[in-house]
Amino acid sequence: IQRYITRYVLPTIAGFGNLGHIITVLILLQRRRRENSCSIYLLATSIFGLIVTNWAIIPLVYGLDHIDRVNSSLILCRLRGYIIHSSSMCFRYTIVFACIDRYAICSPQVWIRNYCRPRIACYSIAVIVVTWMIISVHLLIFESIENDRCGVYGLYG
Repeated sequence: IQRYITRYVLPTIAGFGNLGHIITVLILLQRRRRENSCSIYLLATSIFGLIVTNWAIIPLVYGLDHIDRVNSSLILCRLRGYIIHSSSMCFRYTIVFACIDRYAICSPQVWIRNYCRPRIACYSIAVIVVTWMIISVHLLIFESIENDRCGVYGLYG
């Protein structure tokens, strides 16, 4: 059952996910949309979603009928885990910051509403990316391959 889900359902999810993220990116890249801080957060979220979809699902589906390079190369194993983890955490935290941004824009205090600017959104996204790239470094060190499977094993796992 798992093999059939991986073969037929996951490519459908990846296809629709990529299509949705690409359409969102194309819409939010318009100059008029980039003047809104929430649009910038949503643009970043779609970019992180593209990264996660293409690094998580596509190699999994490809590995069904071909040699899975992730399970045979320690570098690819560690790199894939690092990219998926850091991108998915950036995805989540960018959504949280977008929610905070929308809450702040509704505030009666002017000093809180002043935080809802595109420049602050860009700085916030940069801080999110750098923070999760640093926090996720442990995956570059502790991921390994055991029994032809890439993962975190042993005491650390």
